[in-house]
Amino acid sequence: MKILLIDRDEASSNQIALRLQSMGYEVMVETSREAALQMVGKQDFKIVIADPAPLREPRQFFTALRNASKSYPYIIMLNHDEPENILKAGANKFLNKPADPTVLEKTILEATDLLQLRGKLSDLKTDYPSERGIISKSAFNQIFLSCVERADRHGEPTYCLFIRVENHRQLSADSPDAAKLATAKLAHQLSATRRQSDILGQLDEAEYAVLFLLISSEGEPREATLRFVDNLSAAKGFKDRPELDVIINLRLVELPSGATLLNKSFSAN
Repeated sequence: MKILLIDRDEASSNQIALRLQSMGYEVMVETSREAALQMVGKQDFKIVIADPAPLREPRQFFTALRNASKSYPYIIMLNHDEPENILKAGANKFLNKPADPTVLEKTILEATDLLQLRGKLSDLKTDYPSERGIISKSAFNQIFLSCVERADRHGEPTYCLFIRVENHRQLSADSPDAAKLATAKLAHQLSATRRQSDILGQLDEAEYAVLFLLISSEGEPREATLRFVDNLSAAKGFKDRPELDVIINLRLVELPSGATLLNKSFSAN
């Protein structure tokens, strides 16, 4: 994966580039914003780390980067002063300068995770039909991308909950019927638990996602996630033999930062 680093501070850019290269990323460094705009139009950079100084309002520059890009890059704003709202500044995430190596690594891994997720959603070789309140993967992908773009444009984060049968592959190998039962039960419980404003889609044979729309408070996505955890952990019928272990995993992700806010696995009944 290629990363473009835009920074006039040579010491800072060298430190960051060396750290990212040690993580296995290909890094290109540019000091000029104008040259950087040309580069993103010619090469496919998935992540852009940029110090917009001396610009006081960086949004226009970040928008120009996205418009010029071959893809829709994850933008990390690098600066000494954090803006009041990083999303309204036009970036996915803020990184304080000088960059703390641990925070840098965590931020890059979140960015990579989100980019891989977007790639998975856009891979429509296998789609799943809409049924029982669960929309198809292709339809969910369109809404998901719209939510990410809206969050970028309007500075309003949105939240997505991913739910899967964590050990589905092992279940399928041991007992295909048990795997089908667990997946069918999961789909049923998710349909019964979601609110009318929640968008529920099927991403894979044993994975689903819920977009939480119409969020009224900062703590609401976490509360909604815990409601799913409670309902799924209390439900019975995920397995027809007591010796089977069906593991359910739920992961709450903030968009467009890609940060994981909650990650929980448990054995279903």
